[in-house]
Amino acid sequence: MIWSIIEIVAVLVECFFAINFNVGYFKMKDNKYIRLKILGGTIILSLWDYFGTLIAKNEFFSMIGFVMILLIFSSLFLKKSYFEKFIIAVISCTLFYLINLPVIYIISYIFQQPVQDMISAKGIERIIILFLTKTFYFAITQIIVYFKQKQAYVFKQHEWILISANFTITLTIAFLLYSLSVELWNGLYVCIGIVALLIALDVIAFNFMKEINIKNIEETENKLLKLSLEQQSDMLDKIKLQYENLSEMRHNYVHELAYIQGVLNERDFDKLDIYLKEKLSSEKLKGYNFIFTSNKVIDSIINYKFSIAEQKGILVVCTLTADISECYEHDISIILANLLDNAIEYSEKMTDEKPEIILNISEISGYYSIIVKNRISSSVITDNKKLDTTKSDKHNHGYGLRTVKMLAESHNGMVDIYEKDGFFVVNTMLNM
Repeated sequence: MIWSIIEIVAVLVECFFAINFNVGYFKMKDNKYIRLKILGGTIILSLWDYFGTLIAKNEFFSMIGFVMILLIFSSLFLKKSYFEKFIIAVISCTLFYLINLPVIYIISYIFQQPVQDMISAKGIERIIILFLTKTFYFAITQIIVYFKQKQAYVFKQHEWILISANFTITLTIAFLLYSLSVELWNGLYVCIGIVALLIALDVIAFNFMKEINIKNIEETENKLLKLSLEQQSDMLDKIKLQYENLSEMRHNYVHELAYIQGVLNERDFDKLDIYLKEKLSSEKLKGYNFIFTSNKVIDSIINYKFSIAEQKGILVVCTLTADISECYEHDISIILANLLDNAIEYSEKMTDEKPEIILNISEISGYYSIIVKNRISSSVITDNKKLDTTKSDKHNHGYGLRTVKMLAESHNGMVDIYEKDGFFVVNTMLNM
């Protein structure tokens, strides 16, 4: 009689720990009657745990029933998604086998008794087993709850399915190992089942490896993209500084003319010749086809890129009718820098036609429209459908269009790429 009471108390304790683990992990939907809900869940789970084997006539189905009761309890009273609730219900059951087996084997070795006898023993060894397994179960579940409180898990649906399958297979393997140790079923069939399940785990692991590889590639590309944006921001600062030098020159223009007029009045032509040569050789005057609007940052990037194009013998045309807001100027400047760089890179390779780049910035139906067109000798899209970089160092190049698309998406916009009338056209739309 006393041993039956001890076993019943052990069942009540382990079921309470399992319910408490789920409640601690997920938290209650409603804080009313928390103790009553936990008590009710514990009693129902205990009744199944104690009488389940007799009802189900099978240890495996008894285990499934244990998982299902935990899942129903979690679904009724606890927060979070059903996938995560299923996983924790499976983990709750798996831990029993993963903890019980080593403890039973160790105590069996210490007391020099068969493993099968340890399960039905009625002595100090059984009390030690019950105490150690319940203590370890409580400690491990509390550690899991502690780390869960520090980090929330966010997975896609197919990832939850893979994780659920992984833990379900782990539970099944743990049960099969238990059945093997107590000679519940034919050992050969159990071993075959374990091997098949291990193969299934390998398949799941392979799928996770593919997911991790894809994410690592994306992370690396994002880091390179961020580095590219930082480099372009530095370039914009340098271009802006050069533009400020130009603005200073415009400011001093009248004074320069007054000085020239004074030298002419003195008829000191040698002095004037030296002065003009000095000014014409100034770095500030080299390579600029001046474009002046109300936005200095946009002016500076267009002037800088157009000056490079003109030095390479590329005809450039610009039409700017939009009044660009200051909060957009940085992103639009980076978009312009990338698109104009791509256009210049292609144009300078042209030999059979006169290279030409056309830039058009306007406002259309609440969007900034940034169109960059460059003349092409043959279809770019046909030859390079993915528009990958043609540079040999593909690891550090090819981020121009991706940067443009990323910036467009950040402004709820879009990028349209097409060919028309012998031009390669990129139309970037940004929501104003």
